[in-house]
Amino acid sequence: MSVSEAKDKWLNNDLIICVIQAHDEVWALPKVEVERGIYYVRKLETAKTIEDAQKVYLEYSEDENRPKLLPQYIVNFLWEPDYLLELVESVIDEDPNHFNLELDAISKLDNERLFEISKKLSFDLSNCPVYRDESDTLLIYGQPSLWTDEWIPAEIAEKLGTPDTGYGIDYEPAEFLYLNLENFIQEFNNHGIDVLLQDKDLHELSGY
Repeated sequence: MSVSEAKDKWLNNDLIICVIQAHDEVWALPKVEVERGIYYVRKLETAKTIEDAQKVYLEYSEDENRPKLLPQYIVNFLWEPDYLLELVESVIDEDPNHFNLELDAISKLDNERLFEISKKLSFDLSNCPVYRDESDTLLIYGQPSLWTDEWIPAEIAEKLGTPDTGYGIDYEPAEFLYLNLENFIQEFNNHGIDVLLQDKDLHELSGY
């Protein structure tokens, strides 16, 4: 989309973007996206139980102003019965009397009932397998080259972008990469958009 359209859709007319540079690439998000996203990441990081983590999902799913890009993935534990059953089984292995039901009976419960008996069990975002992919990367962070390229206005992308020729089993090429930080900042400034450089919240939100 054009710069004017991006200002409306992505920046919400708050003309500030957050920028960091890592691995010889420039990564950026609108400040409003960073503020909305970091709120949910921090809530997930402080969640202590499955119930706490599910409340984050429910709030996110009902939030009309939720972030569009990051966090990339928030788990609905009602859709994760296999993980919940595995969690319950590990508790029973340590304490057979922890639940009032035998494991065989628990395994036959519907998703909502299974969630109810497991919701007080411990949750740790950094160690929760349903929040990680096959390469053991937290799914909430996404791939920086993709979420950066997703929102960059067309005329800036075409002027500054370098075609992404990267490849790998776990790598999805973006349309463009942004490699020159000075030019990146100057181009956005030319369009009346301020840049927050090496923004701490964007570092945290992106997992770097």
